[in-house]
Amino acid sequence: MSTTLCGKKPNTMMKSTIPNGKWLEPEAALSLIRQSIPGYSRLAMAGTFVIGLATHMFFLVNKLPNGDDLSELYHYNSMITSGRWLDVLSKGLTSYYSIPWATGLVCLALLAVSCALICSLLGLRRKSTVLAAAAILTAFPTMASYFSYMYYMDLYMLTLLFNVWAVWLAKRKAWELLPGAALIAMGLGNYQAYLGVTAVLCLLVLARECLEESRTPKQILYLAARFLAMGAAGLALYFLILRGALYIFSAGLSDYQGIAGMGEAGMDAAALLSYIRASYTDFFGFFYRDRFFTSPPAVKCLYSLLLLLSLAWLGVAVLQKSGWQPQAAAGKREPRTDRPSGAVKLILLALWLGLLPVAYNLIYIMAPGAFLHSLMLPQYALFWLMPLMLFELAYPEKAGGAGRKTTAFQGVSHWLLLGAVAGLFYFFFLTVNISYLHLHLKYEITYATELRILDRIEAIPDYNLDTPVCVVGAFPSENMSLYPYHTQDLVKGLVGINGNLVHHYYNYNGFYKNYLGRQLNLLREDDPRKLDIQAWPAVARMPIWPKEGSVNMIEGVVIVKINDPPSW
Repeated sequence: MSTTLCGKKPNTMMKSTIPNGKWLEPEAALSLIRQSIPGYSRLAMAGTFVIGLATHMFFLVNKLPNGDDLSELYHYNSMITSGRWLDVLSKGLTSYYSIPWATGLVCLALLAVSCALICSLLGLRRKSTVLAAAAILTAFPTMASYFSYMYYMDLYMLTLLFNVWAVWLAKRKAWELLPGAALIAMGLGNYQAYLGVTAVLCLLVLARECLEESRTPKQILYLAARFLAMGAAGLALYFLILRGALYIFSAGLSDYQGIAGMGEAGMDAAALLSYIRASYTDFFGFFYRDRFFTSPPAVKCLYSLLLLLSLAWLGVAVLQKSGWQPQAAAGKREPRTDRPSGAVKLILLALWLGLLPVAYNLIYIMAPGAFLHSLMLPQYALFWLMPLMLFELAYPEKAGGAGRKTTAFQGVSHWLLLGAVAGLFYFFFLTVNISYLHLHLKYEITYATELRILDRIEAIPDYNLDTPVCVVGAFPSENMSLYPYHTQDLVKGLVGINGNLVHHYYNYNGFYKNYLGRQLNLLREDDPRKLDIQAWPAVARMPIWPKEGSVNMIEGVVIVKINDPPSW
């Protein structure tokens, strides 16, 4: 088994290149670290960081808040009632301030390490496939959603690293499933949805093992049991710590996004089957139904091309490595002596690949009552790494070297792979930056609108800072509202990017306090006075913003009528 970051054994000549005691010096220690990390891992980390800067630079050098970020410029509070008992420590990695440049650089570094570990797990060794993996992981459109929650971004990327690192450890050595379980528990204590990343990686690793000639069915099943034991131990440790934390803080799990019922789906066999069925039916919907971002027809053709190539490479890899090889003399394929073993490996391969849709949609089973959004499905970024893995399995880098002629299909399909991935990256790159343009436009429109509203409020003769302000109704997320018209369709499924900046108390309060420098005495949504005020006949007769009279004082309360409330 491998003993370094990305699967290579330590350099056996290290002792001769670094004299005794010299490793205590920083330069020598750094040289030792560098020599122990394979070149493709260094390339993965460098590529991720550079591509990340190129892709997300516009966001990192500006302050583009989403609705939640308006009131979270300083975010020091725990979401332990949502089961996130480690979030205070993790999001404090880059301070509790929402600082795009500093947090962004640290997060890109964390993502770079995760990419190196993923390349190691999936056996990506070619420079082209390593850089392709870095590009896909870095520019996947849901990354725009993660960056938009800047006050939580370091937590997201740290959680990704925890879950990827856990799989890497469990694959390396049997006893390392224990620290792997601890990492899974920590990842769940940050953000539970990232467990899907672990599940998908485990299945991809197992599928890859089935296509390795040196692996026996017994070894593959042993590795699967190791992964399963790590997951079970990680879940048990997570719930144990969670119960202790809830007891210490006298708190209970909230009903937000089905957290209170997390893990209960398995208690009902009928419900569990329905969730599993939904995970299969919705598997390709992530891309082909434009659920989270809009893909034009040409991009969907690239999706289909990569899927077809993946099937072809899977067939090549199966023929080469799972028990069937060409007979040298006759030139035809005949079963090898290890055919029974190969048949078992093929069955296992079909099982792991068949379970992938459930792993990709694991959130269906974890929190069946949740409203699914793009933040909950980070594992889909791994979907387009499967073609890279299958190509490497079908044609290892040594296959093009001396003694092995590159076939026409190998060369053509390799170019098709790189062309399709380059096309996808370009589309992802544009989608991410259009998302940031959307945030920028939305902020500018909101700033101008709320400044006009503030001018009208302060123009009321009897207004002062202690005067209650009641916002009635909300801006609809349509053309006439604060939602930018030209970019709304592309980002409609990206949570944090879509929707209006201001639509409830926390948005308004944060925007006026943090971006307009005014502390208004806003009435909260759950304030009984607000419900009474909305029922006043005089409020019902008021015109809707921006008409004259839509901002007025009635019985000592400033009314800002944005729209009719839902009850009307």
